Order: sequence, then structure tokens, then C-alpha cells
Amino acid sequence: MVFLVDSSVTISRDNFKKETNFVKTIARLLNVKPQMSRAAVISYGANSTLVTRFTSYSSVDEFKARVDSAPYEGGDRRMDRAIWNAGRVLGEARRSLPKVVILLTSGPDTQSIDTETLFKAAEALRGFNAKVYVVAIGSGPDVNELLTLVGKREDLFQVPSFDDLHKQGTSMAWRIAGL
Repeated sequence: MVFLVDSSVTISRDNFKKETNFVKTIARLLNVKPQMSRAAVISYGANSTLVTRFTSYSSVDEFKARVDSAPYEGGDRRMDRAIWNAGRVLGEARRSLPKVVILLTSGPDTQSIDTETLFKAAEALRGFNAKVYVVAIGSGPDVNELLTLVGKREDLFQVPSFDDLHKQGTSMAWRIAGL
């Protein structure tokens, strides 16, 4: 699975920390370990930075430490860049296993004039048969824009605030795992 973590300028550092804690919680609940499920993490704002690859950690503690070291990008919210980066990362994934992308966002893509930009970026994910889930935090995300990324409406999780991420983590993990 690939986590795309919003670190644009509208995200406070405290809320960014809540996002990275959420990533660690979901990873733990979905059994992310080098020998089991694998995860990659991308932090995005104006730029998109690969924090950890599927194979760049040898223990759960090392994965958590890499997530904790994720850079706060700042700048505009460029989900399209993060999604393109996720497509490149999925090219490194084990071919025989299911692919999952989890996008966290608290607002619209600031460079998209319409949903076409995100749709085109998401085509790379569809080429890997990746299942895309979106975690829309607060009232800022454009639901119509985000629906172009997910296969079904149920794959878009709307969370009232950053404080609610932790509370809803278990139910989201169960949904992602198909339980």
C-alpha cells in the first residue's frame, strides 16, 4: 500500500503529526511488516517526496521512524504530483499482490482547474489495478473532485477533523482490508 500524506501549507505541523500517526496506526492494523504487507509513504504539498519505499525498512520500528521523519512540504496542495509519484512507486511493488493507495487530504488540489488533471494522474494507478481510498479531512475537500479517484463512493472516507482520524482508524482499516 502507498500512503499519500497532505503536508500543504494549510496543514499545521500539529495536524501533519496527526496524519503521520494515523498512517502508523493503519499500517499496524493492516500488518505492515517487511515479511508481510508492505507500505510506502509519500508526503506532498507543492512537491511530492517519497519518504519510504516498500523495501527500505527492515522492521516495523524502522518503518515508524521513517514515517516520523516525513518532511513537511508546505506550499500548494498538489495531489496530482503525489498520485503520479504513487504510480512510480507501485511499479516497484510485488506484482502478484493487491495494490492499495490511501490519499489523505484536507482540501482541493490547488492546481487543478477541473477534475481532469487528477483523473489523468489516477490512470497510472488504475494501470496497476490499485484500489484507491481517500480520507477527506474537514469541510475543505471537494468531494466531487475526490470521487474521480475512487472506484466507489464508499471508498471515500469523510472525517470531520484531524482529531477524528485516530477515532476512525480501526473502522477504516477494516474496510480497506475487506472485513
